Amino acid sequence: MKNHLVPFALVLMAATESFAAETIVGKWAQSEAECEASPLTIKPMEIQGGDVFCYFNSVERTGDLVQWKGHCFADGGTRRPESGDNGEVRAFHRSGKLQVEGLGFAFPDLLRCK
Repeated sequence: MKNHLVPFALVLMAATESFAAETIVGKWAQSEAECEASPLTIKPMEIQGGDVFCYFNSVERTGDLVQWKGHCFADGGTRRPESGDNGEVRAFHRSGKLQVEGLGFAFPDLLRCK
């Protein structure tokens, strides 16, 4: 019986790895031209792109959804949220496309830059 458990354990480990969510850390844009000119750059605790700069205190991932808590600066330096409280930014990754939104901005249908 012991010999049958080893192959089952290996299959289970392989299946778990194949279901692991793909990282969204990297550069994203709506087109190849945007990848060169002004991509959205996602780091584990930071997002920068266009006129938006976000810095986060926490991050949580559930499947294809990533949620950060922190604050962003946009529109020439306006802080979002305006008070010292943290706001929430969400990213949803599905079928190779990424959507990022929160604190008054949205980046839809982003593709990973090469």
